Order: sequence, then C-alpha cells, then structure tokens
Amino acid sequence: MSSSGHSSCFRHAAAAPTTIPDRGEPVKNTTGTHGLVWRARRRTMLGSTSRACDAESASLVGIPEITTSPPEGFKLLPSRPGFIDHNGPYYWRETGDAAPEWGFQSDDRHGNPYGYIHGGAILGFLDTALGSAVFMATNRKCATVSLDTRFVGGAAPGPWIIGRTTLKKVTRTFAFVDAEAFADDKLLVTAAAVFRVFDD
Repeated sequence: MSSSGHSSCFRHAAAAPTTIPDRGEPVKNTTGTHGLVWRARRRTMLGSTSRACDAESASLVGIPEITTSPPEGFKLLPSRPGFIDHNGPYYWRETGDAAPEWGFQSDDRHGNPYGYIHGGAILGFLDTALGSAVFMATNRKCATVSLDTRFVGGAAPGPWIIGRTTLKKVTRTFAFVDAEAFADDKLLVTAAAVFRVFDD
C-alpha cells in the first residue's frame, strides 16, 4: 500500500493517542522456547479506533505479528478479526489418536504488572481452545456457558503456551470439556467448561 494509504489510516486515529507497553526490538531467546522474545519499551500508540492498513502499519501501532517459528506440527488457527487476533495468534496441531493441542507464543503483551503472564491472557486462550475442541468434535457452533479454572503455577512472558483439551461428554445441547495450559512442561491452569451446542 502506498504511503498515502498509511497516512489516511493514521489521520483517522490521531485524535486520541495513548501510551502503552510495546514489544520493541526482538532479543535473543535464552529460555529454550520457540519464537521471539520481545524487550518491552513504551511508546505512543494511535487511538484505539485505528486499524492497520497492512503489515507495516500493524507493526507501527503495536498489533501482534504472526509467530514465524511455532513448534513442529502447529498450524495457524483460522479466526476472524477481533480479540483472538489481539491476544494471539493461536495455533493448533493434530496428535494422532489424542485430542488436538493448541498453542500461542507469549510475549510482553501478555504480562501483568508483577512480571508474570496475565491470567486473562491464558483464560482467553483456553476458552478458544475449548470451544474449538467442541466444534471439531461436533461440527456445530457453540458458546461458553461456564468456565471454572484453577491457577496452579505462573511463568514470565516468553515461553510457548500449550493447551490440551479432553472432551468428557456431548449431549444434544451441551458439551462438557476440560483443559490444561502449560508453559513448556510447567502446568499453569486447569479448567472445566460447559458449552452450549447449537443446531445451526
């Protein structure tokens, strides 16, 4: 896209600048995990009404870029623009006879003020993984009815986060499914969910 296209995007949002954490420059990953680790810095982002015109604009306003080196077998989970793209992107892979696995690359966007991955980032990821597991099993749309969680561990931003789901039971209108989230091999969260399953 031409430079004039970029400026038209940014003119639309320039009225409400806000200062947010930004990933900054990539640094060497010393944690043995996958993808890039980002050094935090602060800068001014254009107002929340702005939308990126292309990949270059996205990088300028802090919109996450697609992880280029997920673990072997992981494929990008299709999604529509919205929260999933903001918190992710998310990935999935088949595991033979077992249920699929889900994953995302944590970075400084997902951190809390105390230096750990924010619980909301993990729960948003698990909710998507649970719903995707139900959809893959039933080929029917679904919505979360309840999501009960237990936080059993923590991790600083940087590791690849894996979600594993177990479909417990499916009735005509409900699905019962459990999940766990790991930072590498460290268990972070356990969850038990009920989903409403729709006929169309």
